[in-house]
Amino acid sequence: MSESNLQSQVSSSTLARKFRKKLRQIENLERLNRPLTEEEFVKVNSKSSIREQLKDILERLDKESVTVPIAASSSGLTEQRDFHQETYISARSSDLGENVSATNETASWSSNIVSEDILPTNSLTAGGAGDHIETINRARQTQDVKTQPKTPSKVNPVKEKKERKAEKGSRQMSKRLCRVTYLEGHSDIITSLVIVKGKVVTASRDTTLKSWDLTTGKELQTFGGHTETVTCVISVDASCSCLIDPQFSPDDNLIISSSFDCTFKMWSLNTGQLLKSVYTFNPLTKICFFLSGKQLITGSDGGKLELWNIVTGENCFSTLAYESSVTDFAVSNEMIYSSSATGLIKVHQVREDGGMACLFESDEVKTVEGKTLTPRHIRCMTKIPSGILFGDDSKNLKLLDWKKGQVRKFPNHTSDFSSTDAVSCHESYILTSSYDLDEGLGYINVRQEESLTYEATLDDRETERITCLDFCLGPDGGVLIVSGGVDLKMWQILPSSGSPARSQDDLLISLEFCQALSISATDSDSESDDESDENDEEVEDGVRGRAEVQGDERSAQLGGIWSWCSVL
Repeated sequence: MSESNLQSQVSSSTLARKFRKKLRQIENLERLNRPLTEEEFVKVNSKSSIREQLKDILERLDKESVTVPIAASSSGLTEQRDFHQETYISARSSDLGENVSATNETASWSSNIVSEDILPTNSLTAGGAGDHIETINRARQTQDVKTQPKTPSKVNPVKEKKERKAEKGSRQMSKRLCRVTYLEGHSDIITSLVIVKGKVVTASRDTTLKSWDLTTGKELQTFGGHTETVTCVISVDASCSCLIDPQFSPDDNLIISSSFDCTFKMWSLNTGQLLKSVYTFNPLTKICFFLSGKQLITGSDGGKLELWNIVTGENCFSTLAYESSVTDFAVSNEMIYSSSATGLIKVHQVREDGGMACLFESDEVKTVEGKTLTPRHIRCMTKIPSGILFGDDSKNLKLLDWKKGQVRKFPNHTSDFSSTDAVSCHESYILTSSYDLDEGLGYINVRQEESLTYEATLDDRETERITCLDFCLGPDGGVLIVSGGVDLKMWQILPSSGSPARSQDDLLISLEFCQALSISATDSDSESDDESDENDEEVEDGVRGRAEVQGDERSAQLGGIWSWCSVL
């Protein structure tokens, strides 16, 4: 038997520790057909190096840390020892190339290291091999009982089962396949999109909107009318659409879009017809529909928040809420949540007289650890039951409890230089985009809505920056995701019994589970309450900090297609 076979068989780290502890006692054992003489012991020990080989094997076993359950009873321990005794003897005889029963140069163990309290003095000179081994085993069992700890550590089987179940459940999504399909039609970057009634409506920097069939992936309609970048598109339920036009079909949906051309426009989803256009005197970046008031909320490039009557097109309320552009909206009950490029989040309540009162401003929020949150450009946000979820130019996704003024963090990137540009939340899932500035690639992370537990990542290694996304659940248990940016893509997460790709142009990928996104978040650079202006102004060896230098380099590299980000 070779040493490699011996190593594979002797795989218990627990037994390995016992062998090390009793190395000298074990080295006195050999299974022979007759007792050894003292002369044979000395002769064989002088020509073999089995003792050193045994030590090496034991060290490798400890590194492997392979555990094999050992019976608690003394009989079980005896059987384990007999097995390893035979294994060592067989391997030793094979390595020496000698026949144990035919020659006096058989591998044996030195008698000068025999412990008298373990082996009787006549054990090597009297009796057969069977009596010899039985004597050793009984002595070992006695010593094991003496050295065994009185209070061994116990494993809670219920807790261990729950942990395995939770880990298994959190990785169910990562075992599925995803079919990726390109939707080609826009001639510039997609800035916004919304899924409605088996279709997806997209807005682009090419000044148009388009609708697509999610089943076939074909383009259905082109909405032309804006003269500048279309910055946002939303869908309004048909029950509210009839307020615009009494003849509006109940099977239709109202589509509202905003643009840098200082207008928001209303369209028919089915026909693509323009129903109304309202001039706002300000370049618009985001819009949101306030259902209870039948009003449209707009955010401008200059930081204005305004309320509009969608029937008359009249401006109901206007306030300069931010010093920079409004980046996103969310509405819940009578509350309006908004974010800006300055890193601020505000909560407004709609008053009975039609105005808005500011209830909260995130200028002094802190992390759970008590550190002051560093303001960063907020790219996206949404409202979930546990708080305001938002993404910015950092490696973490953030959850703000605005009533407590406290922020929790969740890792959303594996790189320090990254950003979260899009978030979509409904159907018990939260989807967030991730953009790695070092690699110039984007991917999508899936989380549970209630606990924000990380589920899986969609990454085809070909997607560039993702600026917007939306998704819906299929009747077969699959998930259909549409993402926009440089490319417009459909990501169809197949059910466990999903079919293969639709055509040769489609890409079939496996969802991934990234361990780094499932652990506790760590702070981004400079995310500390110990920051000071002096640290920001310090220059080491005449070179600026890594983040500042690389930020300037990124701005220069992205000055082409991504120059619009500074405007949005």
